[in-house]
Amino acid sequence: QLTKRNMKKNSRYLLLLALFATASAVYAWEPVDRIAAVVGDKVIAGSELDFQLQLYQVQTGTKVSDANDAHKLKEQILTQMINDRLILIKATQDTTIKVVDDEVDEALNRRLDELKSRFPNQEQFEKQVVSEGFTMRELKAKLRDEAREQLLKQKLISKLLSKVSVGKSEVEK
Repeated sequence: QLTKRNMKKNSRYLLLLALFATASAVYAWEPVDRIAAVVGDKVIAGSELDFQLQLYQVQTGTKVSDANDAHKLKEQILTQMINDRLILIKATQDTTIKVVDDEVDEALNRRLDELKSRFPNQEQFEKQVVSEGFTMRELKAKLRDEAREQLLKQKLISKLLSKVSVGKSEVEK
């Protein structure tokens, strides 16, 4: 009996070990995301780039189907994302720049209204959002983050431009 009990105990451990080994092997091969670019200490994930491409298509009401055109458009969007991240890094480092929630809410609402205006009605807009693989909640969350970042960048640019002075002789050139 002692041997049977040990065998049962060992077989349970072997079964658990096999399950863990199988589960870890399955999950070890599952990619999380790809890196499109690194700006400072921030990563631009491939999923972010794909989202921006989809958002562009929703905003313009177009669907890029040609692979070459899609690749060129992705390159342009990625370049813009890199430039935006550089400006955002500088803006977040500037402790004099503040953005409050009311400003973000107002910018978010303006952005949503602009997007909705491109469609005949709310239902068509929501249908397009869903067809792009997003829920309205996901779209609003993403747009809220973008609105906050855009406000930070705008405030930095305004601050930098306020320091620029152009003399009369430079204007006349």
